[in-house]
This record gives sequence, structure tokens and C-alpha cells, in this order.
Amino acid sequence: MVSADEILIQAATLQDETELEIRISRPSGQPEIGKLIFGKIGRVVRHLSTSVDAAFRENVFWRVGLGECSCSFYKCKIGIIEFDSRAKTVELKNCEIGQIEFKNQKPVDNLKVVIENCSIGTFLFPRELNAHSIEIKGSTTFDRSVVLGGIEEVLLKGFKAPNRASFAYLADWANRRNDSALAHIARRNELAIEQVQETGLTKRILWFWGFFSDFGFSPVRPLYWLLLLFGLSFVLILLTGASVALSDAQLVGWRTSLVLCDPWSGLRIAAVGALEPVISPFATLSSRRMVVPDSSWVAAFQTFQGVFSAGMILLSGFAIRRRFKVSQ
Repeated sequence: MVSADEILIQAATLQDETELEIRISRPSGQPEIGKLIFGKIGRVVRHLSTSVDAAFRENVFWRVGLGECSCSFYKCKIGIIEFDSRAKTVELKNCEIGQIEFKNQKPVDNLKVVIENCSIGTFLFPRELNAHSIEIKGSTTFDRSVVLGGIEEVLLKGFKAPNRASFAYLADWANRRNDSALAHIARRNELAIEQVQETGLTKRILWFWGFFSDFGFSPVRPLYWLLLLFGLSFVLILLTGASVALSDAQLVGWRTSLVLCDPWSGLRIAAVGALEPVISPFATLSSRRMVVPDSSWVAAFQTFQGVFSAGMILLSGFAIRRRFKVSQ
């Protein structure tokens, strides 16, 4: 008779069996078990099927099917895991997962899913799902090339291709619940799959968008690139020199500092010269520039810097708008 709230099973070893099916029957009137906690299992489990609350730590499974239960997996390697809305709570933390599949089971909506710091190869989500909540947190990634040591056979036989529609369904599910954070994650991964599948100019545009701003989900990344080019322009002007293109009548206020003869004059000139293309993308071609590079190739670089900086500012602005917009 089992009556404990939790039972810890450390270093369980499977000899000849590769099927792990958890079933617990209790006599009428006896208390239910709270949770089974498994330590390392000696052999790779080909199939785990459970309707009993359980926790698994550092195990390897080829296939996992969950019934009406609460299960947590920590540092596990899982080939395929599937469950429907009859499940209660599913926690996946620091796991490597080849394929995760949600299945709808109307009209139950008790399902709570937490995915944290996991690497996932294929994500399958139905058009409609009855679920209470879904959280994707930390550094979770969706990467088809995820390496799952010890379950390569499943990678070859059981996995489906990345499904762009699944992320679209997840984004729609999240938007209906005003979960903007989850909707952003879903949309970003949808665009990443689209970028792989597209061809021609559209593929290149999506690559540019993804590389420089994470498909509009990173407001800061474009600003890093902007600062990088600013710093490079600053160094180039220091090394090659520049001239102050202001008449005596224009040398008023802070502009007089550009012609002062002191140890900092070169730094001031370089800073203003590097900043002008950021403020005015085509400043290099303007006769109203305050600082003009002495080198023609530095001037050409600053033309590129100006156009590129304008693009980065636009990408950052779009990302900020998307980040703080609750619903589409």
C-alpha cells in the first residue's frame, strides 16, 4: 500500500524491458500517491506512458505519452513527447526535445505547460487547444539541428518537418488570451521557418530582418550595430583626419570648441564627424556638414554608415512598437 506524498526512485535500472509504464492501483479508501520522482534510469527508455504524477531527472526517453497527470522533466533528453488537454501540468526544464506535440481533447482545459531553457527540434500545435496556460521562458530555442545523444533512431524515423502553421496557431491562441509575450515568441519562430522556406529576394529580406533585429523582437540589437559603425567611423576620422567646414560666422556657441587648440580637439572633431551621418543619413553629400573627412574612402564609408544607421533606427522603432503592442 502506498500512502506517501512523494516517493523517490534513485538510479532505477531497466534490465530487459525498454517500456516504462506507470500504473498505480490503490484499494478503496486508501490515500493516493502524490508523485513519483525518478533519478537516473540505467537504460534508454523507448516509451514512457503514465497517468500518474511523476518527476524525471536526467533521463533519456525515445517517446513520452502523458495522460491525466502532472509530470515534470529536468535535464532530460526526449525524442518525442505528446500530450493533450486532459493533462494537468507539464513542466519541461533544461531539456533537449526532438519533437513536442500538443493534442486537443475537448472540452477539458486544465492543461498548464511550462517550457524553460529547452532546446526543441519540432513544435506541433493544433488549430484549437483547450488549455489553461502555456509559458515559454528563459533561453528556450526551436532548432531543427538540436543534437539528442542516444536517440538518433527517433530523429530519423519519427520526427516531422518544422511546421510554420503550428506557431501561427500558437500566436493566435496567445493573442486571444492577451498573452503578448507568448505571441511574440510564436511569431518570431514562424518567421524563422518562413525565412528557411522562402526563396529569392523575400528570403534575403527575411534574413536581413532576422539577423539585425530578430524579426522585430529585439529593439536593442539594431542599436548595437548603429553604435558599432559609429565607433568605427570615429576611429577612421581620428586616423585619417578631418576638417572643420564652418565659416567664422557659423562658429558660435558650442561649435567654437571644434577649432580650439587643445589635446581634446581631435576627439571632439572625430565625435561630431562620426555622429553627423547618424543624424542625417546623406550628410556626406551635403554642403552644410560641420566636419568633412580628409579621405575620400572615409567619406564613402560614412555615406554607407548614414543609410545603414537610418535602417537600424527604423528596425529598432518597429521592434519597440511590436514589443509594447498587446494585440495585433
